[in-house]
Amino acid sequence: MAGSKKKSVRVGEFRKVKVKELEEKAYPNLEHIGRNSNLLIYAESLVVEGDLDLDAEDVGYAGIAVEGDLTVKGNIVNSNSDSGLYLYVKGKTTANNLIAGGAPILLNTAYIKYFTVGHYNGGYIFIEKLTTEVMLNFDHHTAIEDKSDINISINTDMVPKGKIAIHEHDLAGFWAEHQILPDMIRYYEEEDGNHDDSYHCLNDEKIISHILSGQERQLLEYIKKYIKEGKLRKDDLDLPE
Repeated sequence: MAGSKKKSVRVGEFRKVKVKELEEKAYPNLEHIGRNSNLLIYAESLVVEGDLDLDAEDVGYAGIAVEGDLTVKGNIVNSNSDSGLYLYVKGKTTANNLIAGGAPILLNTAYIKYFTVGHYNGGYIFIEKLTTEVMLNFDHHTAIEDKSDINISINTDMVPKGKIAIHEHDLAGFWAEHQILPDMIRYYEEEDGNHDDSYHCLNDEKIISHILSGQERQLLEYIKKYIKEGKLRKDDLDLPE
């Protein structure tokens, strides 16, 4: 999947340990990466200058566990829908955007500034408490315990009454009608190669690429345009800036 990842520099002391050497249930869901795999353990906090790339391959480890806080100055990126590095954070996680695909991602308290995206079901996201502007789900296994600070939800039923819940077909239809972000829209292809203009959904690959190329604010603005013109919110609801 296309997308621009920022150069990554990690600051934090870690040790590399084989999963089979850890105490049973030292970290949750380790069975998904195998007993003979290596795990990077940060006993305190981890700061990442740039993006945390969970798509990395042949790096000598299969996952990262952070006992303290994880601060990512860019994005947490798992654009591969089939696989990815295991990520567990016991403390607070902060990032601009979170893109989740095939990786097992388990977070405690997460502050994601713009978009939290789950795409397809090779992996999963488990988060105790999530604060984010937009939660966007493309058939991904996602479990959020405390959903009260998700401002806008697309393709999920996770947002309590008083926040905004949107279906991607409605949003894509509005964008198609108003000629907004045409590359972000996917049409149903018929057998003759034509597409059905009445069937609209979001193009997950294009959406993710748009976010990773630094255009998340534009994307958020066009989602807000649909909300405002569609009168989908209470007058006193404070939309994200």
